[in-house]
Amino acid sequence: ALGGRVFARRMGGSILTLGLSGYWGRSEDESRSVALGGQNELIATTKTLYRYTEWIVGADVALDWGPLRLRSEAVQRHVRYVEGQHEPHPSLPGATFPNRYERYVYGLAAYRMGAFEPLVYVEWGNRGLRTNYLPDEGVLYSV
Repeated sequence: ALGGRVFARRMGGSILTLGLSGYWGRSEDESRSVALGGQNELIATTKTLYRYTEWIVGADVALDWGPLRLRSEAVQRHVRYVEGQHEPHPSLPGATFPNRYERYVYGLAAYRMGAFEPLVYVEWGNRGLRTNYLPDEGVLYSV
């Protein structure tokens, strides 16, 4: 596996940081078993359950302006399985995960007031939009 992040930062009355990151790697899962053979010999077997290569690229931005803190990041991930070695789906018996692209974006805003830091959080990914701001219930706070 290989990964890293580079960033540029501007200091002053406000702090602005821009970053780029990346990752490349391989993953696999194996099942290993040992059995006793007909002549009392041990027989060890290994079976690859799934194997894939993935790459991830991301970009992020952060701004601290006095007590205001803003953050955002966008990530894209690509997963490519070795033919015939797709990962089994945990909740769909017999199904496997396909080769795929996944996208994820989040943004957050916080305002520091001593020990209390209200936080509004919004994220979007393959499963849709999630937030901790609920119009019927107001804003949830993170302390």
